[in-house]
Amino acid sequence: MKKILQNSLITSLVLIALGIFMVLSPNTALTTIIKVFGIAIIVAGAITVLLYVANRGDSRNLTSLATGIILIVAGIVFLVNPAAIEKIFPTVVGILIIVNGILNLIASIKAKKEGSPAWIVGLILSILTIALGILILSQPLFLMNQIVRIVGIVLIVTGVSFLLAGA
Repeated sequence: MKKILQNSLITSLVLIALGIFMVLSPNTALTTIIKVFGIAIIVAGAITVLLYVANRGDSRNLTSLATGIILIVAGIVFLVNPAAIEKIFPTVVGILIIVNGILNLIASIKAKKEGSPAWIVGLILSILTIALGILILSQPLFLMNQIVRIVGIVLIVTGVSFLLAGA
């Protein structure tokens, strides 16, 4: 039981520290997150290449080799030039959110044609999703910093909650 409380305390303090870092330095936090993500992509790519090699270069699995190499190169780009990724990341997120909103809009129209009473909720959420995507595209860097800060606040609240629950 003492070990669980000790782990809970450590987890709480790490979450609080990380949250404070994200709130006070969103740019640095975002750069750090991008670099960690770059390392994760490189590892995933290396594993994919190693699995291809372990299968003795099965020609049917050539896509796996190509995917692994692309992941490794992308990860290197994330590590070497995080500023470039920072600039395009919000735009990519905004576009993905808009595409998701459009797909949900199509689904809600289809639901209306099928007589589903929930179609209106889908329609409203789709419009809000599309609007959020447009908002992100209009102010990408400002909003990215705000999102990092919000995540930081959530981490602080979670850490404090863990502390209180473990006390």
